[in-house]
Amino acid sequence: MRLDDGGPRARHDAFSKHAFELILADRGEVRCQHPVDADPQHADVWFVSSQQPAAPLIGLLSSLLGKRCLLEIYRKTPGTDDLRAEVEKGLTLSRRLSPSRSAPERVMTWVLSPGVPTGALAEMGFEPDIQSAPSGLYRMASGLCLGLLVVSELPINDDTMVLRLFGRGHHQQRALKELFDRKEGDKTLEALWALVMRWRIAVENKQQDSRTDLDDEFIDNIAWLREYERQQRETAIAEGHAEGHAEGHAEGHAEGHAEGHAEGHAEGEVKGQEQLLDLVTQERLGRGLTQGERVALRDRLRSEGREALVHQIMSSSPEALARWLASSPEGPQP
Repeated sequence: MRLDDGGPRARHDAFSKHAFELILADRGEVRCQHPVDADPQHADVWFVSSQQPAAPLIGLLSSLLGKRCLLEIYRKTPGTDDLRAEVEKGLTLSRRLSPSRSAPERVMTWVLSPGVPTGALAEMGFEPDIQSAPSGLYRMASGLCLGLLVVSELPINDDTMVLRLFGRGHHQQRALKELFDRKEGDKTLEALWALVMRWRIAVENKQQDSRTDLDDEFIDNIAWLREYERQQRETAIAEGHAEGHAEGHAEGHAEGHAEGHAEGHAEGEVKGQEQLLDLVTQERLGRGLTQGERVALRDRLRSEGREALVHQIMSSSPEALARWLASSPEGPQP
């Protein structure tokens, strides 16, 4: 499933599944949209542990996964009927996997909820599991094999960062900032951030009247990134100005100073444009740029201009954009 397909629920669904594929890949087998029975009933994520040690990226969740489990990720807080369906789904898969009645298989299902399903907690007999986490973790009776992770109640620490990406409001906003700060040098976190950028682009490419409240909330939660990008562009321009002043002073002539200032200003503008193009292109591709792709962008900027180039980039799919960067200058097809 692509992040730019379907509505906001589909985009969140695709992000969630791709994200868990990334963060669980080195711990075992991960299958998304896993069939539970012959009737078309599916689980968001099916995980089978390899029992191999892995980096403690997923923190709290790592201690809960067990040998095999289902993960169900909700964008909105589930109700009683939703959680009853998850119990049924887990029990159905357990029966299917059990070799015999005398050797039953118990598959644990973990539901990730952005908020507290107050009514369901009371109606279904959930109890806090304070031995596993100080807050935000609930379980039903052990025989029903259903656990609940409430993002809005999880403690704020490195162990819960990935889980808090699936929250709402300031919970998600804070986790996005933490991911941005921590991603440098970590391939998994960098790939996870690329997924966030693809989600952002998918929403921003939608017409305003076709967005939903959930779309707008996500854009609000990552709005701080635009300010960061603006500061980066201004820094690049200022550095160009400073370099021009320095060169002008070194010349020791008024003419050299003026020329250095003008050249520095122009160079700073170009650097700012180049940096903006790098950011936009990386977000569109969902990955970093190769040196060859950076050179291609610089060449396109000189020959086509910024506005035309940004339009080409934003109107192309990631696959078409990658082909275009490696091809002749005719430009990509949307």
